[in-house]
Amino acid sequence: MGRGNGFWAGCWDFFKRTREESPVRLVIYFFTLNYIHQKEFYNDIDADYFVIENHLNFLIGDGALQEDKLEGLISLSRKGWFMMTNSGTDGYEAKKKKESKKKAWTIILGIVSIATFILVTIRFTKDFVIPPKSKSPIETIKSDPVRQFAEFVLQGGVPRGIEEGLLETQIFDSINSPIDSTRDYYFKVSLCLIEQGTASLNPGMAKNVHTLINKNPEYIFSFLKNYDENLVVDVGVCLGNYYQFYKMNQLAEQTHKTLQSYTTNNDVKEIVSGIIKGIGYGMQK
Repeated sequence: MGRGNGFWAGCWDFFKRTREESPVRLVIYFFTLNYIHQKEFYNDIDADYFVIENHLNFLIGDGALQEDKLEGLISLSRKGWFMMTNSGTDGYEAKKKKESKKKAWTIILGIVSIATFILVTIRFTKDFVIPPKSKSPIETIKSDPVRQFAEFVLQGGVPRGIEEGLLETQIFDSINSPIDSTRDYYFKVSLCLIEQGTASLNPGMAKNVHTLINKNPEYIFSFLKNYDENLVVDVGVCLGNYYQFYKMNQLAEQTHKTLQSYTTNNDVKEIVSGIIKGIGYGMQK
């Protein structure tokens, strides 16, 4: 590809010849060579050529074009051929798009990383740095009406209203709790209600005592050892009233069979005898 034709080719040939002539002509040649690289030189020929000249110089400097100064020709270098045949991936425009995409992804990843760090920090602060405030025993009692009513009974209070009767039922249901401390506490409250006479005819109390005797008799025997014989008999009366009033003969036989299996055990014999006696009293009423 020639660097020019017509006027430009003539100028180029003239300047090549001046290299072989006098120093004066060399000085003229030097200044003339610089002048032809100025924009004003092309105004009378083609104003756009100056822009093209700069593009060519850039491509030559980048190694995409190679210049043969002796012949005044410009041709594609190996790099230039490669870029032309792979312009979709290695051209200037493709490289520019790749750089833009890379920059965009860098920004997105940075934002995601910051957001993740903030979320993890908040979660860590919530779960570990600031543990949830635990309630004191007094606060627990105040926020739990059943526990509050149980404390009232243990302090000698006697339930009077319908609402308190509903709380009694929840207390009786708790004597079969799988948690030892809960079962012990509410069985103690239930026995306190029997002593007051408010639970002797309560079917909820009898039903749960029946379940406890047949499911875990040794527990109830060991627990009743801490109470006098009269209370043990009252527990039996509560069961007898329940069996008699609701015609629960089958349940009565089940309990009788369970108790009979412990009558020869000297450690619990008195407790067993007291319960059997109480059931007999209750079923005669």
